[in-house]
Amino acid sequence: MDKLNYQSMVNLFAIFTIGALGIFAKDMRIIGGNNTRIYKNPFMASLRYIESNIIFCGGSIISNKHILTAAHCVFRELDNVNSIVVYTGIALTRSTSGWSHTIDTIVCHPEFTGEDSDDDEDSNDEIYVHDLAIITVNEEIRLNFLQNVINLPNREIYDDDSGYVLGWGSTTHPNDTFPVILQKAYMYIYPLANCSEMYDFRLHIGQFCAYNDVGIGPCMGDSGGPFVIDGKIAGIVSFNYPCAHGVPDFYTNVYFYIDFIRNILNS
Repeated sequence: MDKLNYQSMVNLFAIFTIGALGIFAKDMRIIGGNNTRIYKNPFMASLRYIESNIIFCGGSIISNKHILTAAHCVFRELDNVNSIVVYTGIALTRSTSGWSHTIDTIVCHPEFTGEDSDDDEDSNDEIYVHDLAIITVNEEIRLNFLQNVINLPNREIYDDDSGYVLGWGSTTHPNDTFPVILQKAYMYIYPLANCSEMYDFRLHIGQFCAYNDVGIGPCMGDSGGPFVIDGKIAGIVSFNYPCAHGVPDFYTNVYFYIDFIRNILNS
């Protein structure tokens, strides 16, 4: 397989941009997944625009006040938090019957710089590094069997690990077909060294790759959602080569940032 170079990834970002945020993975959605219920994944949260009720990213409940998501989902909304809302306890894509939570603050990782870490598009530098953010909601989330905390990881990811991703949105590409309910797809860790050989840009130690098969994987709207291993949040959906084309997808490695996350939770 030929390497997928940096410029081709940037071009894909532009082609599949949705809305004013201009970020490729912003509307990622799972392809080849299966329906799942919220009581089986009570940590799952959706980020929605208040005006349209459209889900634009996923997130995970990590405390009764905090949601873990991807920085690229929210970094352009830092001064406009009143335009978005967090929903929990609901698996249906358009329903508002769950619990809604207004946002107090959003903290993105301070080293997240957006699309890439170098202004030179011809460089083989890293992209989407430090892609994580923590949302603090105004009122405490009342934890129950429909909305509850997922534990943070207590170990590094291994090459033989497997897990699953969750998200809402189109189950086809490039033409969107929207699911009625939350989707789940199983994925397998793809060794970082092997993943690096497939791309013409550097992968950061705070990222990892996962793969299942052609026709299975995240696509545009799944960003910010969890990659779950052994019942813990091991990763955050970050970006991919759209969509489910048979190459690994990219995730933020939560364990690599565990101290940063705990510092926010304890502040």
